[in-house]
Amino acid sequence: MWIGVDHSAGATAGNVYVLASVDPPGADPLDVHLVRSEDGGATWSVPVRVNDDPAGANAWQWFGTMAVAPNGRIDVV
Repeated sequence: MWIGVDHSAGATAGNVYVLASVDPPGADPLDVHLVRSEDGGATWSVPVRVNDDPAGANAWQWFGTMAVAPNGRIDVV
């Protein structure tokens, strides 16, 4: 799991991001998902699937990593 905070002066300043490999419902064994909090972690967005392989491809997406750049850009590998 990776946690990043936007320290920019832009519109997304203060957002908290969490990236993790998760076992989704269904046949796919592992996907990388990202969630965002705009209120310091009190509430979270719906998870967004980051990997772009077809759903149900039986592919293992693991060891995802993330960083938030000084300008607020989120980089995920």
